[in-house]
Amino acid sequence: VTIKDYQSRITLMPGKFGIPFRVGVWEERNKVNVSIIGLDEAGKLNNSSTSTLKQNIAEYLADYRMMNDYVVTKDGKVINLAFTVKIYKDKITPIGDVIAGVIGAISEYMDINKWDMGDNIYLSQLIENINNVAGVYNIPDIQIFNKKNGDYSINPITQKLLIDDPTDGIFMVDLNDSDYTLFGQPNSMFEIKFPEKDIKVLIA
Repeated sequence: VTIKDYQSRITLMPGKFGIPFRVGVWEERNKVNVSIIGLDEAGKLNNSSTSTLKQNIAEYLADYRMMNDYVVTKDGKVINLAFTVKIYKDKITPIGDVIAGVIGAISEYMDINKWDMGDNIYLSQLIENINNVAGVYNIPDIQIFNKKNGDYSINPITQKLLIDDPTDGIFMVDLNDSDYTLFGQPNSMFEIKFPEKDIKVLIA
């Protein structure tokens, strides 16, 4: 039984047992770790699944696991992000249309329905999407903030931050570096929780 087998088996679990929104599975010394993330009533990521759901997953997998495997089910981690993007625009397209287009492009790219736990966020793809917004000439700078506490998750990003403070750690993207990526972990998932305030566009 492989890790992918465990992951696919959980997705086939009957609905009466409860269904997590996303599942991350990895192995460590014959221990199969299962992390789950759900959705709250507003459709945002939630890492406070019920103990009943966790127990149901463990019991369901008991019939499929290898004899020496020990399954542990825990809540996953939500990594909340915010973006500040500086752009150059043309002289024709209204500023409001450009800003709305950029916010829409980032929101669409980061849509949680398109991602799984452990997925990397490749910023070159995001930048290409922003560049394709009508009126955008260039993107001289992007700042990514790790939003924590308050209305956000308490979970920090695992990457080294340029600035680490109690509320918003800042991960700066070097546009001269072709390898800029937000690296996912099998027990975590990225989210822009409040796109309307967590995506800011600056016109250079």
